[in-house]
Amino acid sequence: MNKIIISLIIATILSTSCTSLQRSMQQPNTLVNLEKDDFEFSDQVAGSAKSTRVFGIDFQRLFKQEGARVEKESIVEDPFTREVSNLFASIPVYGNLLSDPTANYALYDMMQKNEGYDVVFYPQYEVKVKRPVLGLGFIFKTTEVEVKAKLAKIK
Repeated sequence: MNKIIISLIIATILSTSCTSLQRSMQQPNTLVNLEKDDFEFSDQVAGSAKSTRVFGIDFQRLFKQEGARVEKESIVEDPFTREVSNLFASIPVYGNLLSDPTANYALYDMMQKNEGYDVVFYPQYEVKVKRPVLGLGFIFKTTEVEVKAKLAKIK
């Protein structure tokens, strides 16, 4: 009986799924000198994200990963199925200094709302962190990030 219960628990754990979503752009291997006139700029656009962490774990994104990053490789491979996928898109982000994962979620939200651009220039972040339990962030922490930036298309 115990073997059947253990087998069912293992089968349940192995059959759970995980979702991974990324938005990024390819970084060229060649050096290209671009001028301001080479770009078609958008108005300032915004994106936002919120994460709640309990003991350092973001349960909302535990099995779903969203983010924005710069891809150095030209081919993106799904780590679970080993299939090359075009679901991932990437754009270079210039002036990005914030390393909080919630900032990446906000950048992802901004890219999702404004498709078709090639570059993000100097994003500005507004970060609000709330630590209601004795001011200790490792127990419970809520982070809200709003990002504003100009996007550009290469002419």
